Amino acid sequence: MEDDTAQGAVSYVEKQMTMFARTVRASIREAATAVDSALTSSGYKLLRLISRCGPMQASATADALGVDRSVVSRDLPLLETLGLLERRADTRDGRARVLALTPRAEQLFLTTPALSDTHLHNALLDWPTADLIQLGTYMEKLNAFRGITRADVQT
Repeated sequence: MEDDTAQGAVSYVEKQMTMFARTVRASIREAATAVDSALTSSGYKLLRLISRCGPMQASATADALGVDRSVVSRDLPLLETLGLLERRADTRDGRARVLALTPRAEQLFLTTPALSDTHLHNALLDWPTADLIQLGTYMEKLNAFRGITRADVQT
């Protein structure tokens, strides 16, 4: 960082965050390709969400991912064709349908290292715990600016 003014520091942080966002997007694309070359990044994120949270209604997945419901609707046919996702009756409300991983997808998430742990996760394992806590605290502070809470990121 060459400019040590507040404006320069903000520019430096923005640049680093942009680079980080690119890294995350590339990691997601790589993970999607590891599942199937036809799988989109949004489809992979949908699968990962359901892998972490269990069966969910389509509208809830869209809300959790922060995308329009049409994004989920577009991904569903391919995910079903690939044998990765299925629609089931909701056990709590038989009239509703939930999206659930197929046994094939569950097995993929259990046995494919690129899917079970992200590159970011593995890179952070080498960091000192105090640095991780400090980074998490800073990110939480930044997320609070947009009204994002801990409950929002539990997914």
